[in-house]
Amino acid sequence: MAGNLNNIGYIHRMQKNYTEALSYYNRSLVISKELRDEASVAATLSNMGKIHEALGVFAEALRYYEEALDILKDTNERDLETRILNNVRLLREHISKTQSR
Repeated sequence: MAGNLNNIGYIHRMQKNYTEALSYYNRSLVISKELRDEASVAATLSNMGKIHEALGVFAEALRYYEEALDILKDTNERDLETRILNNVRLLREHISKTQSR
């Protein structure tokens, strides 16, 4: 169920319907936490970070990414961890470029 909600959130995010996407991600997050599914929690937090990044709320995006990475530090979810680390790198590069203008 949490995965389905996350997928629906993704569709809304791709359509730039960020409020609706966050609603689905929040519902997915609650279920994933109840199930203690760390990978799903981290993936959902990362997706929420992508929304905040798209909205230009970079500090909040980084907070979501860092929370996801913190959850993953004691797991073997290296592929997901790598994707989130890449999101952080790209966002920091973007912030650096926009601040140097």
